[in-house]
Amino acid sequence: MLGARVLLYSVKKSSVIIFSKARTIAGGKFHTVALGTDGTLSAWGYNSNGQLGNGTITTSKVPIKINLPPVASIACGHTHTLALGTDGTLSAWGDNAHSQLGNNSTTDSKVPLKINLPSVADIAGGQSHTIVLGTDGTLSAWGWNSQSQLGNGTTTDSKVPIKIDLPPVAVIMSGTMHNVVLGIDGGLSAWGYNSNGQLGNGTTINSKVPININLPPISSIASGYTYTLALGTDGTLSAWGANTYGQLGNNSTTTSIQPIKIDLPPVSAIACGGEYSLALGTDGGLSAWGRNDYGQLGNNSTTESLVPIKISLPPVAAIACGYYHALALGTDGTLSAWGNNGSGQLGNNTKIDSKVPIKIDLPPVKIS
Repeated sequence: MLGARVLLYSVKKSSVIIFSKARTIAGGKFHTVALGTDGTLSAWGYNSNGQLGNGTITTSKVPIKINLPPVASIACGHTHTLALGTDGTLSAWGDNAHSQLGNNSTTDSKVPLKINLPSVADIAGGQSHTIVLGTDGTLSAWGWNSQSQLGNGTTTDSKVPIKIDLPPVAVIMSGTMHNVVLGIDGGLSAWGYNSNGQLGNGTTINSKVPININLPPISSIASGYTYTLALGTDGTLSAWGANTYGQLGNNSTTTSIQPIKIDLPPVSAIACGGEYSLALGTDGGLSAWGRNDYGQLGNNSTTESLVPIKISLPPVAAIACGYYHALALGTDGTLSAWGNNGSGQLGNNTKIDSKVPIKIDLPPVKIS
C-alpha cells in the first residue's frame, strides 16, 4: 500500500520479461522498512503484530535489522510486511488475521516466512490483502476480500494465493481495499472497493473483477485510502476518488469518480498516504498536498493543502508514504522522514511528530 511503482518491461515471444525498478523504502500504517545498499533490511515503528520481523511484538523507535537473505524489493500493508528476495522468492510477516501472509493460516508471524509461489517480479500490500506479480506477467492475490479486493469475482477471503484473470501485467499497486494495475499494453485496470470512485470508472459501485480505466498511456500508479493517482508517460498527473482533504490536488474537496488532471510541472514519481500525496519532479524537487494534521506535508505546518506545495529537501531519488508519515530517499542514499511518529515510525528514537523532514540514522539506503 501507499506508494508507487514504475517498471520497465519488454515482451519476447510468449513470455513477459519484467525488469523491476525495485522499491527500497516502504511505509505501513505505523511502521517503516528500508533496504540497505548491502541487501540487508531494517524496520522500525509499530510492532503489535510482529510486522518488524524481529521475533518480538515490541515497538522500536530506531531501525533494527531483519534476518533475511539478500532482498531486492519491499512492500508494506497496514500491519504486514513483504520482501522479495534477489532469487525471486517471497517472504511475509506480521498481521495474518485475514490470511494476508498467504500461508494457509490466520496466525500472525513475528519472523519472515516463505510463501509458496513461482518466481516473483513485484509485490504490493493493501490493508489486509496482498497482490503479487509473477515474472510471467500473471497476477495472484490473497487475504481479505470483503470488498472484492482479490479480484476473483467473490467476497470470500483466501488463505492462499489465487490467480486473477487479467492479460499480462507490468505494474501493480494496492490501496487500502482496492487495486490498480498497468498492463503491458499500457491499459489500466482496477477492482475492489469503490465508495468514492477510486476505481475511476465513473461510478461508486464496487467491482469484483478488474475493469478498465480510460486514460492516455500511463507509466506509474499509486493508491491511497480511497483515491488513486496515475502518472502519464508525458509526465502529467491524474487523480480520482475521495478528496475530503484535498488529496487530489485540484484546489477542491469534491470527490471525483473519474480521472482529473493535476497542475504540476513534469513528474517522475508519485506516492499516496492515507489522505495525502507526494510527487517527485523530474528536477528532483518534491511536492505534497492533502491532509496535514501530523505535519505529513513536511512544510512546518499542520494545515491541509488543496494544491501541491514544495517540500524543502536536497535532491530526492525515491519517495514512499505510510498512512500519516512520509519518506524521501536522497540521491546520496540518506533517508528522511516526517509526519506522524506516535509509534516511532520516523526512526529518530522519539515518538514526537515532525512537521519537517528529519534525517534517519541508517547506513546508505539502496537507490534502485
